[in-house]
Amino acid sequence: MPLSPVQVVHLVEALPLFQDLFGVPESTLELRARVGALLNIIDGITVAPFEVETTIDQVIAAVQARAETETGRWVKTARQWLRQQSDTLTGVVSAYVQTYARRIESSELVAVATTSVAILSDGKLSPSEGRQLTQQLIQSFELDKALRQAVSPSVLALAKRVAQYRSKADIEADILSIAQSYLQKFGGLLTPELMKQVIQKGTLNLSPETLLSGDWEDLGGLDNVARTFVFKMQLLEADPLTSKTAEEIADQVHEAVERFNRSNNAIDLTSPAADDDDLSLSSVLQPRHPN
Repeated sequence: MPLSPVQVVHLVEALPLFQDLFGVPESTLELRARVGALLNIIDGITVAPFEVETTIDQVIAAVQARAETETGRWVKTARQWLRQQSDTLTGVVSAYVQTYARRIESSELVAVATTSVAILSDGKLSPSEGRQLTQQLIQSFELDKALRQAVSPSVLALAKRVAQYRSKADIEADILSIAQSYLQKFGGLLTPELMKQVIQKGTLNLSPETLLSGDWEDLGGLDNVARTFVFKMQLLEADPLTSKTAEEIADQVHEAVERFNRSNNAIDLTSPAADDDDLSLSSVLQPRHPN
């Protein structure tokens, strides 16, 4: 006799747990075998031998019906979107090693990957997605394969941006350390506005013009650099230990923020801006919700 609707639901809900433990089934036959195994071991379900295949058909049909629901379509779209971001990141890192570092150490690979994700995010990635993409790339990276991968001109342009950021790695480390020290000491949220204050007031006596000179002037200006640094800091989850110098500069930044707030009707630079469209950064990533 056919399974009851409740029994079918139990089986359909058990299959994702099966997948979490043993991976995605490689074929329809493997999926059918998993359903058959569940039929054998779930209490309260008894299927006659001559009805097993028909019963498996019943469960598979329910699985397919669920995949066609709105929720199922969301899941498919999200999976496809993440795969596109992964492919883009792989292309950028491959273009980077082909052009700028045909031999790359593991520590530099981590730095290049996080910088690439931060540049590509453009407000479309959460830090959790960024960390997952970074970890996935690092775990699967093969230098020989990266050196052979075909890359497009747009990806080469993004790799150039990564190289520009990496050429200023020491300055970047100072900026992130000062921002981290500021947040530990004074609290608040890490925002592009706060990062801009760190760059303008606390980068070891470097003016924004100096900071953004040369290669940096191609990075879209202070707004884009600040936004990229914010996302990279979120990716790295910076070490809570900061130097005394960074703490002293954080005090200076705090004073600058306070002065700015007083002169601008107490706008809170440590709170997200109501509208940060002006901080947009050109990216090859596709929007999460295509028009």
